Amino acid sequence: MKKRRKIIELFSLFVILILLFGFPTYVLITNNSEDIKHETNRWAIIEDYDGNQLAIDAFNSSIWNELRKDWKELRKDSGTNLSAPMFIFGLVVSYDNSWQFRFEPSTVSSTIGYIKEPSYTIIEIANNLEWHLSQRIPIEIESIRFFNFQNAGMVILIIDVIVSIVSIITFSLYLFSKRERRRYKTIKEALLVAKETPEEISFALLSQKVDLKQKQIEHLIKKKNLKEDLGLQINDDRIQFKDLIYSKSISQIEEQLSNFLQVSINQLTLEHYSKLFQFKNELQEALAYFEESFNIEKQKQIETKIEVITNLLESITLDDFK
Repeated sequence: MKKRRKIIELFSLFVILILLFGFPTYVLITNNSEDIKHETNRWAIIEDYDGNQLAIDAFNSSIWNELRKDWKELRKDSGTNLSAPMFIFGLVVSYDNSWQFRFEPSTVSSTIGYIKEPSYTIIEIANNLEWHLSQRIPIEIESIRFFNFQNAGMVILIIDVIVSIVSIITFSLYLFSKRERRRYKTIKEALLVAKETPEEISFALLSQKVDLKQKQIEHLIKKKNLKEDLGLQINDDRIQFKDLIYSKSISQIEEQLSNFLQVSINQLTLEHYSKLFQFKNELQEALAYFEESFNIEKQKQIETKIEVITNLLESITLDDFK
Protein backbone atom coordinates (compact mmCIF):
# COMPACT_ATOMS: atom_id res chain seq x y z
CA MET A 1 0.00 0.00 0.00
CA LYS A 2 2.80 2.43 0.93
CA LYS A 3 4.65 1.57 -2.28
CA ARG A 4 1.56 2.28 -4.38
CA ARG A 5 1.01 5.64 -2.65
CA LYS A 6 4.66 6.53 -3.29
CA ILE A 7 4.25 5.71 -7.00
CA ILE A 8 1.12 7.90 -7.20
CA GLU A 9 2.96 10.79 -5.54
CA LEU A 10 5.93 10.48 -7.91
CA PHE A 11 3.62 10.22 -10.94
CA SER A 12 1.72 13.32 -9.84
CA LEU A 13 5.00 15.20 -9.41
CA PHE A 14 6.14 14.07 -12.87
CA VAL A 15 2.88 15.30 -14.47
CA ILE A 16 3.21 18.66 -12.74
CA LEU A 17 6.81 19.03 -13.97
CA ILE A 18 5.71 18.15 -17.52
CA LEU A 19 2.98 20.79 -17.35
CA LEU A 20 5.40 23.41 -16.03
CA PHE A 21 8.37 22.73 -18.29
CA GLY A 22 7.09 20.61 -21.21
CA PHE A 23 5.53 23.37 -23.28
CA PRO A 24 8.33 25.93 -22.69
CA THR A 25 10.90 23.24 -23.58
CA TYR A 26 9.00 22.48 -26.78
CA VAL A 27 9.02 26.18 -27.69
CA LEU A 28 12.74 26.44 -26.90
CA ILE A 29 13.68 23.43 -29.04
CA THR A 30 11.56 24.41 -32.02
CA ASN A 31 12.79 28.01 -32.04
CA ASN A 32 16.42 28.05 -30.95
CA SER A 33 18.16 25.20 -32.81
CA GLU A 34 20.90 27.00 -34.77
CA ASP A 35 20.43 25.32 -38.14
CA ILE A 36 16.61 25.69 -38.12
CA LYS A 37 16.41 29.14 -36.56
CA HIS A 38 13.37 31.12 -37.72
CA GLU A 39 11.35 34.21 -36.85
CA THR A 40 7.73 33.53 -37.76
CA ASN A 41 5.00 31.46 -36.11
CA ARG A 42 4.65 29.55 -39.36
CA TRP A 43 7.67 28.01 -41.04
CA ALA A 44 8.96 25.04 -43.00
CA ILE A 45 12.15 23.05 -42.65
CA ILE A 46 13.67 21.83 -45.88
CA GLU A 47 16.22 19.03 -46.06
CA ASP A 48 18.51 18.56 -49.04
CA TYR A 49 20.02 15.29 -50.28
CA ASP A 50 23.05 15.79 -48.02
CA GLY A 51 20.73 15.61 -45.01
CA ASN A 52 21.27 19.27 -44.06
CA GLN A 53 18.35 21.41 -42.94
CA LEU A 54 17.32 25.02 -43.37
CA ALA A 55 14.29 26.87 -42.01
CA ILE A 56 12.08 28.77 -44.46
CA ASP A 57 10.08 31.60 -42.87
CA ALA A 58 6.65 32.08 -44.41
CA PHE A 59 5.46 35.65 -43.85
CA ASN A 60 3.19 35.43 -46.89
CA SER A 61 0.17 33.08 -46.95
CA SER A 62 0.42 32.59 -50.70
CA ILE A 63 4.03 31.37 -50.37
CA TRP A 64 3.03 29.05 -47.54
CA ASN A 65 0.13 27.62 -49.57
CA GLU A 66 2.34 27.19 -52.66
CA LEU A 67 4.94 25.21 -50.71
CA ARG A 68 2.29 22.95 -49.17
CA LYS A 69 0.52 22.44 -52.49
CA ASP A 70 3.73 21.47 -54.36
CA TRP A 71 4.89 19.13 -51.61
CA LYS A 72 1.48 17.46 -51.48
CA GLU A 73 1.52 17.04 -55.26
CA LEU A 74 5.04 15.59 -55.15
CA ARG A 75 4.14 13.09 -52.45
CA LYS A 76 1.06 12.00 -54.42
CA ASP A 77 3.24 11.22 -57.44
CA SER A 78 6.05 9.69 -55.35
CA GLY A 79 7.03 6.19 -56.50
CA THR A 80 5.49 6.60 -59.94
CA ASN A 81 6.94 7.48 -63.34
CA LEU A 82 5.52 10.98 -62.78
CA SER A 83 7.81 11.56 -59.79
CA ALA A 84 10.01 14.62 -60.27
CA PRO A 85 12.44 16.67 -58.17
CA MET A 86 11.23 19.63 -56.11
CA PHE A 87 13.21 22.84 -55.86
CA ILE A 88 12.94 25.71 -53.38
CA PHE A 89 14.00 29.13 -54.71
CA GLY A 90 14.89 32.20 -52.73
CA LEU A 91 17.12 35.25 -52.53
CA VAL A 92 20.15 34.40 -50.38
CA VAL A 93 20.67 36.89 -47.54
CA SER A 94 22.89 36.92 -44.45
CA TYR A 95 21.29 35.48 -41.31
CA ASP A 96 22.37 34.55 -37.80
CA ASN A 97 22.09 30.75 -37.97
CA SER A 98 24.65 27.97 -38.31
CA TRP A 99 24.75 28.41 -42.11
CA GLN A 100 25.00 32.20 -41.87
CA PHE A 101 22.29 32.62 -44.52
CA ARG A 102 18.63 32.11 -45.27
CA PHE A 103 16.20 32.78 -48.12
CA GLU A 104 14.56 36.20 -47.92
CA PRO A 105 11.00 35.15 -46.87
CA SER A 106 9.20 37.35 -49.41
CA THR A 107 11.21 35.80 -52.31
CA VAL A 108 10.59 32.13 -51.58
CA SER A 109 8.93 29.99 -54.24
CA SER A 110 8.86 26.36 -55.27
CA THR A 111 8.59 24.28 -58.40
CA ILE A 112 8.29 20.62 -59.32
CA GLY A 113 10.23 19.29 -62.32
CA TYR A 114 13.59 19.82 -63.88
CA ILE A 115 15.02 23.32 -64.18
CA LYS A 116 17.59 24.89 -66.50
CA GLU A 117 19.70 26.74 -63.95
CA PRO A 118 22.09 24.86 -61.67
CA SER A 119 20.90 23.96 -58.15
CA TYR A 120 22.97 23.92 -54.98
CA THR A 121 23.03 22.15 -51.66
CA ILE A 122 22.82 24.06 -48.39
CA ILE A 123 26.47 23.45 -47.54
CA GLU A 124 27.60 24.54 -51.03
CA ILE A 125 25.87 27.87 -50.54
CA ALA A 126 27.34 28.25 -47.04
CA ASN A 127 30.88 27.43 -48.23
CA ASN A 128 30.75 30.08 -50.96
CA LEU A 129 28.39 32.49 -49.30
CA GLU A 130 29.91 35.78 -50.55
CA TRP A 131 29.38 34.76 -54.15
CA HIS A 132 25.78 33.54 -53.54
CA LEU A 133 24.60 36.53 -51.51
CA SER A 134 21.85 38.55 -53.20
CA GLN A 135 21.35 35.83 -55.81
CA ARG A 136 18.15 33.84 -56.32
CA ILE A 137 19.31 30.27 -55.80
CA PRO A 138 17.43 26.93 -56.13
CA ILE A 139 17.95 24.06 -53.68
CA GLU A 140 16.77 20.58 -54.60
CA ILE A 141 15.09 19.14 -51.55
CA GLU A 142 14.53 15.61 -50.36
CA SER A 143 11.86 16.48 -47.84
CA ILE A 144 10.03 19.39 -46.25
CA ARG A 145 8.25 19.63 -42.92
CA PHE A 146 5.70 22.29 -42.12
CA PHE A 147 5.20 23.91 -38.71
CA ASN A 148 2.28 26.12 -37.83
CA PHE A 149 3.04 27.29 -34.32
CA GLN A 150 -0.34 29.01 -34.00
CA ASN A 151 -2.23 25.77 -34.66
CA ALA A 152 0.30 23.57 -32.88
CA GLY A 153 0.35 25.94 -29.95
CA MET A 154 -3.44 25.83 -29.74
CA VAL A 155 -3.48 22.02 -29.86
CA ILE A 156 -0.77 21.79 -27.23
CA LEU A 157 -2.57 24.38 -25.12
CA ILE A 158 -5.82 22.38 -25.29
CA ILE A 159 -3.99 19.16 -24.41
CA ASP A 160 -2.16 21.02 -21.65
CA VAL A 161 -5.46 22.28 -20.21
CA ILE A 162 -7.09 18.83 -20.41
CA VAL A 163 -4.09 17.13 -18.81
CA SER A 164 -3.97 19.86 -16.16
CA ILE A 165 -7.64 19.39 -15.28
CA VAL A 166 -7.30 15.59 -15.18
CA SER A 167 -4.13 15.87 -13.09
CA ILE A 168 -5.72 18.34 -10.67
CA ILE A 169 -8.81 16.13 -10.29
CA THR A 170 -6.69 12.98 -9.88
CA PHE A 171 -4.36 14.60 -7.37
CA SER A 172 -7.31 16.12 -5.48
CA LEU A 173 -9.00 12.71 -5.30
CA TYR A 174 -5.74 11.20 -4.11
CA LEU A 175 -5.35 13.84 -1.39
CA PHE A 176 -9.01 13.40 -0.42
CA SER A 177 -8.53 9.63 -0.24
CA LYS A 178 -5.37 10.11 1.80
CA ARG A 179 -7.26 12.40 4.20
CA GLU A 180 -10.06 9.81 4.47
CA ARG A 181 -7.55 7.06 5.27
CA ARG A 182 -6.05 9.26 7.98
CA ARG A 183 -9.50 9.98 9.42
CA TYR A 184 -10.44 6.30 9.21
CA LYS A 185 -7.33 5.37 11.17
CA THR A 186 -8.07 8.04 13.80
CA ILE A 187 -11.69 6.88 14.25
CA LYS A 188 -10.67 3.22 14.39
CA GLU A 189 -8.04 3.90 17.06
CA ALA A 190 -10.52 5.94 19.11
CA LEU A 191 -13.12 3.16 18.90
CA LEU A 192 -10.60 0.49 19.92
CA VAL A 193 -9.61 2.58 22.94
CA ALA A 194 -13.29 3.05 23.83
CA LYS A 195 -13.86 -0.68 23.50
CA GLU A 196 -11.42 -1.36 26.34
CA THR A 197 -13.46 0.73 28.82
CA PRO A 198 -17.25 0.96 28.40
CA GLU A 199 -19.47 -1.23 26.22
CA GLU A 200 -20.65 1.72 24.16
CA ILE A 201 -19.68 5.24 23.12
CA SER A 202 -21.80 8.15 21.94
CA PHE A 203 -21.28 9.89 18.62
CA ALA A 204 -21.00 13.16 20.54
CA LEU A 205 -18.10 11.83 22.62
CA LEU A 206 -16.41 10.21 19.60
CA SER A 207 -16.80 13.48 17.68
CA GLN A 208 -14.88 15.31 20.43
CA LYS A 209 -12.13 12.69 20.47
CA VAL A 210 -11.46 12.69 16.70
CA ASP A 211 -12.43 16.33 16.01
CA LEU A 212 -14.93 15.43 13.30
CA LYS A 213 -18.64 16.07 12.85
CA GLN A 214 -21.09 13.23 13.45
CA LYS A 215 -22.10 13.08 9.77
CA GLN A 216 -18.43 12.71 8.74
CA ILE A 217 -17.97 9.90 11.25
CA GLU A 218 -21.14 8.14 10.10
CA HIS A 219 -20.02 8.47 6.46
CA LEU A 220 -16.58 6.96 7.16
CA ILE A 221 -17.97 4.17 9.33
CA LYS A 222 -20.32 3.22 6.52
CA LYS A 223 -17.92 3.74 3.60
CA LYS A 224 -14.84 2.11 5.12
CA ASN A 225 -16.71 -0.95 6.52
CA LEU A 226 -15.74 -0.03 10.05
CA LYS A 227 -19.13 -1.31 11.18
CA GLU A 228 -18.30 -4.80 9.91
CA ASP A 229 -14.58 -4.68 10.69
CA LEU A 230 -15.07 -3.81 14.37
CA GLY A 231 -18.46 -5.45 14.78
CA LEU A 232 -20.36 -2.27 15.61
CA GLN A 233 -24.02 -1.96 16.46
CA ILE A 234 -25.37 1.58 16.02
CA ASN A 235 -28.54 2.67 17.79
CA ASP A 236 -29.49 6.32 17.49
CA ASP A 237 -26.54 8.21 18.99
CA ARG A 238 -24.89 5.18 20.55
CA ILE A 239 -22.16 2.95 19.14
CA GLN A 240 -21.94 -0.48 20.73
CA PHE A 241 -19.60 -3.42 20.14
CA LYS A 242 -21.30 -6.66 19.17
CA ASP A 243 -18.69 -8.95 20.70
CA LEU A 244 -19.11 -7.17 24.06
CA ILE A 245 -22.92 -7.30 23.75
CA TYR A 246 -22.89 -11.01 22.83
CA SER A 247 -20.27 -11.84 25.47
CA LYS A 248 -22.40 -10.18 28.14
CA SER A 249 -25.49 -11.95 26.85
CA ILE A 250 -23.69 -15.31 26.95
CA SER A 251 -22.59 -14.72 30.53
CA GLN A 252 -26.14 -13.86 31.57
CA ILE A 253 -27.54 -16.92 29.79
CA GLU A 254 -24.87 -19.08 31.39
CA GLU A 255 -25.84 -17.80 34.85
CA GLN A 256 -29.59 -18.31 34.29
CA LEU A 257 -29.04 -21.69 32.66
CA SER A 258 -27.09 -22.78 35.74
CA ASN A 259 -30.16 -21.94 37.85
CA PHE A 260 -32.44 -23.83 35.44
CA LEU A 261 -30.33 -26.96 35.69
CA GLN A 262 -30.82 -26.99 39.45
CA VAL A 263 -34.60 -27.21 38.98
CA SER A 264 -36.03 -30.71 38.71
CA ILE A 265 -38.09 -31.67 35.68
CA ASN A 266 -41.37 -31.77 37.62
CA GLN A 267 -40.77 -28.20 38.83
CA LEU A 268 -40.37 -26.72 35.33
CA THR A 269 -43.09 -24.44 34.05
CA LEU A 270 -44.11 -23.29 30.58
CA GLU A 271 -42.26 -20.06 31.32
CA HIS A 272 -39.04 -22.02 31.85
CA TYR A 273 -39.63 -23.86 28.58
CA SER A 274 -40.19 -20.57 26.69
CA LYS A 275 -37.10 -19.04 28.28
CA LEU A 276 -34.94 -21.96 27.16
CA PHE A 277 -36.10 -21.43 23.58
CA GLN A 278 -35.21 -17.74 23.89
CA PHE A 279 -31.74 -18.63 25.22
CA LYS A 280 -31.19 -21.02 22.30
CA ASN A 281 -32.17 -18.38 19.71
CA GLU A 282 -29.93 -15.73 21.28
CA LEU A 283 -27.02 -18.17 21.43
CA GLN A 284 -27.48 -19.15 17.78
CA GLU A 285 -27.44 -15.44 16.80
CA ALA A 286 -24.22 -14.94 18.80
CA LEU A 287 -22.74 -18.10 17.25
CA ALA A 288 -23.37 -16.76 13.72
CA TYR A 289 -21.57 -13.52 14.61
CA PHE A 290 -18.51 -15.24 16.13
CA GLU A 291 -18.33 -17.63 13.15
CA GLU A 292 -18.08 -14.61 10.84
CA SER A 293 -15.36 -13.09 13.04
CA PHE A 294 -13.52 -16.47 13.24
CA ASN A 295 -13.52 -16.50 17.04
CA ILE A 296 -13.08 -20.27 17.54
CA GLU A 297 -12.97 -20.07 21.34
CA LYS A 298 -16.33 -18.31 21.55
CA GLN A 299 -17.83 -20.69 18.99
CA LYS A 300 -16.96 -23.74 21.08
CA GLN A 301 -18.26 -22.08 24.25
CA ILE A 302 -21.61 -21.24 22.62
CA GLU A 303 -21.97 -24.64 20.89
CA THR A 304 -21.57 -26.37 24.26
CA LYS A 305 -24.37 -24.27 25.79
CA ILE A 306 -26.66 -24.79 22.77
CA GLU A 307 -26.13 -28.52 23.08
CA VAL A 308 -27.05 -28.43 26.80
CA ILE A 309 -30.24 -26.45 26.11
CA THR A 310 -31.20 -28.68 23.16
CA ASN A 311 -30.84 -31.83 25.30
CA LEU A 312 -32.84 -30.24 28.09
CA LEU A 313 -35.66 -29.21 25.73
CA GLU A 314 -35.79 -32.70 24.21
CA SER A 315 -36.10 -34.27 27.65
CA ILE A 316 -39.16 -32.17 28.54
CA THR A 317 -42.74 -33.09 27.58
CA LEU A 318 -45.94 -31.16 28.09
CA ASP A 319 -46.95 -33.61 30.83
CA ASP A 320 -44.04 -32.32 32.92
CA PHE A 321 -45.61 -28.86 33.22
CA LYS A 322 -47.83 -27.98 36.12
